Amino acid sequence: MRKFFNFAHTDYEKLAKIENDALEEIIFNYIIHLKRKTEKTGIPNPNTYRSILAPIQTFLEQNDILLNWKKLRRYCPAKIELSNQLPYKTEHIQKMLQLVNCPRDVAFVHLLASTGIRVGAVFHITCGDVHYIEDGAVIDIRKSKTTPYRTCITPEATTALKDYLATRGNTDDDDPLFTVRNNSRALTDGSIKDVMKRIRNKIGLNEGKGQKSKNAYSANHAFRKRVEIVFSKAGVESSFKKYLTNHDMTVSVNNYFRGVENEDLWDEFKKAIPELTISETKRLTAKHEAEKEKLTQDIPEQYKEKLESIESQLVEMKEREAIRVVDFYQEYAESRGAKDISEIKTKLTDGQLEEIEEADAVLDSDGIVDMSRTPSQEMLRKRNMISMQETIISNLKSEIDELPKSNNDYERNYELIRKSELKTAQKFLKELKIRD
Repeated sequence: MRKFFNFAHTDYEKLAKIENDALEEIIFNYIIHLKRKTEKTGIPNPNTYRSILAPIQTFLEQNDILLNWKKLRRYCPAKIELSNQLPYKTEHIQKMLQLVNCPRDVAFVHLLASTGIRVGAVFHITCGDVHYIEDGAVIDIRKSKTTPYRTCITPEATTALKDYLATRGNTDDDDPLFTVRNNSRALTDGSIKDVMKRIRNKIGLNEGKGQKSKNAYSANHAFRKRVEIVFSKAGVESSFKKYLTNHDMTVSVNNYFRGVENEDLWDEFKKAIPELTISETKRLTAKHEAEKEKLTQDIPEQYKEKLESIESQLVEMKEREAIRVVDFYQEYAESRGAKDISEIKTKLTDGQLEEIEEADAVLDSDGIVDMSRTPSQEMLRKRNMISMQETIISNLKSEIDELPKSNNDYERNYELIRKSELKTAQKFLKELKIRD
């Protein structure tokens, strides 16, 4: 309004007394004046004309002066593509943290890098707005009374914040989260912008043409862009992403999240922690922990049946091996004229005794497989055992048939197989079928 008054050589009182036709002529000439400046310098940006005219329109309407604003706006230049400046990269933030020289600035950079919070909202945060959860924190952002929201910070940023607060004496709930260096008052918008400007100058991020360059980086909005990109890549659910960044928030969405607990926000935010983390070592650690937690959660759900099948197969393998061991030593005992294995234990080695003990641990005292299964599981086990024994018998018979008839050891080999493995397999198969 001040710039408009300077152009028109008027003020509020005089403006309200001008006739409508004359007013339209003045505003038309003002738009042409701005367009000429835009053509020469690029300022004001063509996209800002609506905002420039808005206070003029509001003042006149408040004084019941109605103009044809639709016609006037047709004289405004066409909107242009936004500069769409770049987001910060992780290496940019790493350089910033290397250059800052106090715990407060370290914590502040980490806060922006974790949340993408608007700088204007930071100075309303108090120490009581920070709620620590696990190794991170959820922060209440209360700048806007209509759309207050909550956001989260990474464990790395939480550590930096705690380190900073430990240097202060005033950390009651009502005390500002960030203060000037003597801790006497809250940090101001202007002072933090000066800090960011100094840091950016040191790492060369002010190169280019500022806001008019697509290859430049907005001083603070570049943090926000980075966070939103990371959220999307990490798979943070869309409504959570909007809420955590306060982006395109409607009243209904905000009301919905009033019923969402901090733990739920944190669980969704954790998806992005590995990529939001600045330190290389801490980022790799966070990725490892996230992958481990995901595997721990996913395996029981995705592979439950497969794991149960594998576990069942392992149990059956142990049982088959135990039966084979017991039968082998039982036949060995009988071949030595003993009634059972207990009578020949003194003749066995420590390794053989250990093998028998392991077999006994799998089988019950009678040498019969433990039946503590459901009927369907036991039936399936028996069928598998029968199938296995039939395969063994078939393979043994094939092996016998393939023995060379001219071999002098044929009879001895045949008798050896027939009296041991084949006999054991057939006997066990017969017992299985009878029990079944």
